[in-house]
Amino acid sequence: TYRQARSGDTADRSLLGAPGTRNSIGYSFLMSERDMCSEPAASHEFMLYLHRAKLTELVTNTRYYYQISGSNTVHQFMSSPQPSADHAFTFLAFGDMGDPVHPAAKSPGAASTVLRLQEEVDSPHNPTDLILHVGDISYANGNPGIWDSFMDSIEPVASAVPYMVAIGNHEYGYSKGSGSVIDPSGAPGPYQPSWGNFGPDSEGECGVMTARRFHMPQQQKPAETRDNAPFWYGFDYGSVHFTVISTEHDLSRGSTQYRWLEAELAAVDR
Repeated sequence: TYRQARSGDTADRSLLGAPGTRNSIGYSFLMSERDMCSEPAASHEFMLYLHRAKLTELVTNTRYYYQISGSNTVHQFMSSPQPSADHAFTFLAFGDMGDPVHPAAKSPGAASTVLRLQEEVDSPHNPTDLILHVGDISYANGNPGIWDSFMDSIEPVASAVPYMVAIGNHEYGYSKGSGSVIDPSGAPGPYQPSWGNFGPDSEGECGVMTARRFHMPQQQKPAETRDNAPFWYGFDYGSVHFTVISTEHDLSRGSTQYRWLEAELAAVDR
């Protein structure tokens, strides 16, 4: 349930059944180890439901309140501004954060990073409008419990501002195994060129966890240059056009991602 902010609206006033609200009907889907591409993720039994809903017909640069059925919490956010060369805004870009509850050796600062993100989003002076997490997101490495606690940790900021993601090796890198043959990026198999040190760094996730949990923009384009979110895609925010690529997929001349990138950059005038 959601609506534009009104005078007197507060985060502790329920929207459910309130006048002037709109409802967005979402859907749920099941995910298990059968959706993973290879071991060990494909061998660790788990089953969970994910839920997704899309708010439509939003007015640009407008504050909205929203509430999920079954929850007492009312969230709020500002819708994105109209793309304009003169619109200034603040965004944060970083990678390699990890989960504060299960800090990996490569992400000992996850807890402090989450606190800094919250401070920047809540700042009374020049608050952050958008977050871009460019890979090595949770370091879950096939553990769905770590993904759950990571999503809990970013909820205070991701519920208020766009939390955009890119794929890193710890989300995608895998080797073929007995799991699903369906790579969510559509690739026929893992990208492991002879000149690189690409390996099974996602422990068999092959991007499934990221693609199911983060619904990134998918622009309407011709089939040969279509976005492949969250692996590669583009979006406008204010005065900036963001182009997100995947270092875990072929980007050599003539590849699918290369042809997409050519068209993506050609269509931007900045």
